[in-house]
Amino acid sequence: MKKSHYQRSFLFLRTLTILLFISSLQSQNIIDAYLIGNFTTTLMGTSADGLILPRDLDFHKDEARQNELWVINENNIGGRTHGGSTVTYYDAGQETQWAEYR
Repeated sequence: MKKSHYQRSFLFLRTLTILLFISSLQSQNIIDAYLIGNFTTTLMGTSADGLILPRDLDFHKDEARQNELWVINENNIGGRTHGGSTVTYYDAGQETQWAEYR
């Protein structure tokens, strides 16, 4: 049984729509558009500071505390499997850097 012209057109348009959608899912290209230059990653904190399983980080929003870095751990040092902990780095990236585990 032959497919009608309408069915073939619908199938073609549906396939085209799916392919266009898939091609737009290259989110890494969007991020790359904002990153200019070469960046270097430098390890500034260790497990001695209380880092266990870091999951997120952010700098303090207050300009007076701009070198204050908060790092969120998945778990805490006590070995409990619930909750998490925070390691706060003061003067992050500076020679006077120090950490506080909470």
